[in-house]
Amino acid sequence: MSTVKKINYFLVVFCLLALVGCGDGNSEVKYFEKAQTYFDEENYEKADIELRNVLQINPKNAEAHYLVALIAEKDKNWRKVYGNLMAAVDAKPDHYDAQIKLGSLLLLSKKVDEATEKADLVLLKEPQNPKALILRAAILASNGDIQAAREIAKNVLEIEPANVEATVLLTKMLMGEKQYKEALVIIESTLSASADEDTLYLTLLKLQLLGLLEDKEAAEKTFLTLIASHPEQEKLYYNLAKFYLALDRKDDAEKILKQAVPQFPEKLTPKLALITFLFTQRNPDLAEKTLKEYIIAEPENYDLRFAELNFYTKDPEKMEAVLNKIIIDDKEGVHGLKARTRLAMLALVKNDKDKTRYLVEEVLAIDAINPEALYLRAGLALDKKETDAAIADLRTILRDKPEADKVLMLLSKAYLQNKRLDLASENLQKLIEINPQHLEARQQLTRLLMQRKDVVGAVVIAEDSQKLFPKNSDVAVLLIDLYISQQQWDKAEKLALSLHEISDKKDLVAYSIATVYFSEQKYKQAVLEYRKTLEIVPESFNAIVGLAKSYLKLNEVAKAEKLVDDLLKDYPDSIGLLVLRGELYYGKKQLDKAEVIFKKIIELSPKKELGYRKLAALYMSLNNKDKALLLYQQGSKELPNSAFLLLGIATLSEQLDKFDMAIKTYKKVLTLYPNSQIAANNLGVLLARTNQSDATLKESLALVANLEDSNIPAFLDTYGWLKYLNGNYDEALNALETALRRGGAGEPEFHYHLGMVYSVKGRNTAAKIQLEKALKGNPNYYGVDKAKNELKRLLAEATK
Repeated sequence: MSTVKKINYFLVVFCLLALVGCGDGNSEVKYFEKAQTYFDEENYEKADIELRNVLQINPKNAEAHYLVALIAEKDKNWRKVYGNLMAAVDAKPDHYDAQIKLGSLLLLSKKVDEATEKADLVLLKEPQNPKALILRAAILASNGDIQAAREIAKNVLEIEPANVEATVLLTKMLMGEKQYKEALVIIESTLSASADEDTLYLTLLKLQLLGLLEDKEAAEKTFLTLIASHPEQEKLYYNLAKFYLALDRKDDAEKILKQAVPQFPEKLTPKLALITFLFTQRNPDLAEKTLKEYIIAEPENYDLRFAELNFYTKDPEKMEAVLNKIIIDDKEGVHGLKARTRLAMLALVKNDKDKTRYLVEEVLAIDAINPEALYLRAGLALDKKETDAAIADLRTILRDKPEADKVLMLLSKAYLQNKRLDLASENLQKLIEINPQHLEARQQLTRLLMQRKDVVGAVVIAEDSQKLFPKNSDVAVLLIDLYISQQQWDKAEKLALSLHEISDKKDLVAYSIATVYFSEQKYKQAVLEYRKTLEIVPESFNAIVGLAKSYLKLNEVAKAEKLVDDLLKDYPDSIGLLVLRGELYYGKKQLDKAEVIFKKIIELSPKKELGYRKLAALYMSLNNKDKALLLYQQGSKELPNSAFLLLGIATLSEQLDKFDMAIKTYKKVLTLYPNSQIAANNLGVLLARTNQSDATLKESLALVANLEDSNIPAFLDTYGWLKYLNGNYDEALNALETALRRGGAGEPEFHYHLGMVYSVKGRNTAAKIQLEKALKGNPNYYGVDKAKNELKRLLAEATK
């Protein structure tokens, strides 16, 4: 008797012996008995309903949570499995079946230590528990201790000769060592000791072994025996057909597929399997004819009618005809709506967005929460930068389908477009929890965490991705970049060198190794690897840039210049090469030539910040603020929403005493980017300097309210100073002292601000110390005269 089937008896006895605490005991037991019956009958939907009733009466019913986990396991809803197993063991720590299954789940998630804890917990109380022993063996195998794992599995089979889990584990270990005959002996031994109902999986494993041993006769015999004993197992027919096809026995393959059609008359797959076979192995016309015969026989079977689309993937007009006919026959039904969304997708492929939008709205007029239509509409909204509308549609879908991969992915992109990096990260994290194998989500989250300066978090995700996708070179390269950013040279170099085993792209391997060497300041080795890259891909721009920079680091400027100049002859408008050439001129103090180059970059790419950044830096190095301001203003006409250019205008306007322009520009930045701390900080300070009215000081303080917990000393200093100006001396003192501790020590203005607070608090000695630091040397900051006057006052007062 299985553990699940024993539950009823023990639950009834428990409630009879302990009436107190059982609540509505009779109802709870009855609901659970019904659930168990439905579970045994494989009616999992009804079982789940009865279990919900049980848990409504008693949320801590461990057996009910365990049974819910078993049902969720069949749907591969791993989050639900995990949650209910945790609830089961929380309610009943000695529920060993739940503990073991939880351990197996943890092992699959590569949480080996936690899985080991579960196995040890059970084995401490039940040293011969077969399931716990199997978990222990699986853990050992995952750690590479195959011999110890094998011994445990053999011991379990001595205790229980028919133990399927032990047989499977032992068989797979033997298969891993290519000991196929020994594995076959183990399986056949277990099969001879097993009840009929337990033999299917083992027999399928036996089939796999027979295939590896190329015993075709025995494999065919096993297939036919299985189908005779398990005619309800649909996949057996398809696998036997594949087996026959591998032997080029097409007639036998067709025969078995035709046998499956009447065996499963209500199912779509057997018909489609036969049609696919006819299409690929016989004649596409015969396949199409057969499908049409099925459709004529079952005109209400819309699945078959949608399947007809597969024949017309290169003929959109025929696809549209099929879909339009479905719409006519099922105008407002679920199939008609599905046909409309398919038509909308076809229109989108043709870039006919107006037709797509029309069809989507037509569907939503009938079914306002149709997920496919909402998804398409969200995509169209994103295309038009209507992010709020897209987000609303995607969140509507997620209310009913919270685990929809593509919806979560698109929602993260919408939040990215909306510059809500936190919510984008949150949705990508949720997607990875639901589907750990979603590579695109993993890569996007890694890059997003890098963008948010959370390098440690990015490394955690990237390392986990590398374990899941050890042969994926893109994952490895991303992780190498992260290791470089953290100066983990050994890890970066080791992983870069291992690319030889992962990728056959020799240029990628050489370039990655070169990047690591360059970062490690091993410039000679970097030159060799960059040259290897260029031998394979002569036009690799990144390798060219890397090689030129390596030459510069080695003080071989002439080589760098020749490399760039030779390439510029062939690619005179290459932005990357022009940037490098301009930097070479800049490095040699040939500023006139550098200016010409940077101006050309702006001319070629007026809608990109790069040229403005380079030219502005050049002007600022010459202390030509007027020229830099004009440049920022020129760039802002081309890129009116560029935070970089707007902040440049505001900062330089402030430095040039054009306060009205600075204030106006800072306000524009905050309108476009409400979370811009630098704009809030600078505007708060500027308003307070230009207008000391109570209203303005309050406005300034409100602007910097979110800087209270900042880790940036300058922002904390601003917050503290504005608190002082508004008369909040205690809060000002705390913020200003913290600013100095966090790196502000040595900044004269910081000492001035703190000195003024100490003074108003009556701490004159401390005030004098800070003001003396504020005036040390020849400081030049707003308020220096006030600092002098206050220090003079304090010194005079001390002599009285």
